Amino acid sequence: MGGADAVVSALGATGKADAGVAATGTLALIAAMREAGVRRLVVLSAAPIGTVATAVRPDKPRHDPGDGLVLRLLTPVVKRALAEHYADLAAMEDAVLDSGLEWTVVRPPRLTDGPAKGAWRTAVGANPRNGWTISRADLAAAMLAAAADPASAGKILGVAY
Repeated sequence: MGGADAVVSALGATGKADAGVAATGTLALIAAMREAGVRRLVVLSAAPIGTVATAVRPDKPRHDPGDGLVLRLLTPVVKRALAEHYADLAAMEDAVLDSGLEWTVVRPPRLTDGPAKGAWRTAVGANPRNGWTISRADLAAAMLAAAADPASAGKILGVAY
């Protein structure tokens, strides 16, 4: 990492056996960044994580302020199905927020394999209203844009179409 301006991380589980990789891997990244003197970190999380309580942050809201009625009804079902993965991402976010680094957390909704549109919406501290999807290509562009934008440091960004 020596000489890097920033670290952009998309660590996450690809299956049930991988639960825990985001928190464990991010703790290793944070340690390596400190050792190399790299201050800027952008990490990938998921839209529902703003409502996943942890021991460090037990008082999270029941619903994301950007979620409409349909998402408020669907999110609890998805959270139960992906409980281990979401707990991992919530623990990863805790580590990032407490790292002392210049961090940005990016929370997308459902990812698609569609082509890049070159445009997306962001919301600070919430999911974009009625934001259901974003392509992986535009998510990558949004994360790189956040890494280059000092104003996004210290913020959680919801990103979607």
